[in-house]
Amino acid sequence: MEENALVLIQYKFEFDMSIVGLDVSITRAILAWAAGSSDHTSSRFKDLVNDKSRIVGDFLCFVGKSPDLIMPADVQAYQIELEKRNLAATTIYASLSRISAFYRWMMSSPDLAARIKRNPVGPVRPKAPKPYQTESTKALSEVEATTLLNKVRLMAQSVDLTAKRDYAMLLLYFLTGMRREEICSLKYGDIILDSIIVISGRVKGGEIVTRQLADPTARAAIEDYLAASGRNNLLPEEPLWTRHDRSGKPGEPLTSHAFVKNLKRYALEVGIDHIHLHQTRHTFAMIVADETGSLVATQDALGHKNAAVTQVYVRRLGTKKDKYSQTVSRRLSIKDGQGKN
Repeated sequence: MEENALVLIQYKFEFDMSIVGLDVSITRAILAWAAGSSDHTSSRFKDLVNDKSRIVGDFLCFVGKSPDLIMPADVQAYQIELEKRNLAATTIYASLSRISAFYRWMMSSPDLAARIKRNPVGPVRPKAPKPYQTESTKALSEVEATTLLNKVRLMAQSVDLTAKRDYAMLLLYFLTGMRREEICSLKYGDIILDSIIVISGRVKGGEIVTRQLADPTARAAIEDYLAASGRNNLLPEEPLWTRHDRSGKPGEPLTSHAFVKNLKRYALEVGIDHIHLHQTRHTFAMIVADETGSLVATQDALGHKNAAVTQVYVRRLGTKKDKYSQTVSRRLSIKDGQGKN
């Protein structure tokens, strides 16, 4: 636990002040578990640890008991509380799963196992929601996507560096279907700005993938952002996207959390009440599926190794094109109301 504490000090976590009232040893246990169960190499490491810590801390503060005294009924009461907060079923399930994981960690810890004898979440944890049934898996309509892109594009035409950066990023998300961290974590050396953009990076599963992007609008938007921010000649290991303070100077590498926060604000301004970044990937999948009518082509575009995953995307999002009705009608001599074929 002392080693984990040193890691926490090193990263200077902005821990949620709502759990300050907890016992110091439990607070340290929460932080140690959160850090130890998160990928230290991820650009979202700090966000992951903070998110996990907040969930467990909120639960313990709500129940108001020592962890060893918490019962399944307390977990059920907390679930009801989360439902009253109008949280999605997937969010509630994920929160309870985090709490359960924390208990499993405590039960395996030499320092805590003597006190923590049971996991109160196990007997009452709800069933996992069906996959691909949440708002984050719904494609935006073409009108919604176009309206959103135009909103950010118009803002990017000003001197607003944040809007210029966000427009370039949003174009990449829509035009490539790449995942959240695959774009947000790009370094300058990962992208070649030529007549056809070449993007290389690590994808889900750890594999390095190189892809092309021929659309010229993305290149123009990236070059506009880099020129406006005075970052044309970066070193290969420098982040492609950074935060910008009020004077416009580049700062820390941009986190996907910060980008999503901006995305939600843009969406609200054009009347889209709920948006998730993953919807850009599903919108990409919908258009590819509609254009090609091919599961194989859509699977290749998304980089899925398992065709069954792509099939869920296509079945939920794609519209099967009519290729045969006119032929069938002609061969069956089907006539309209006026007696015409």
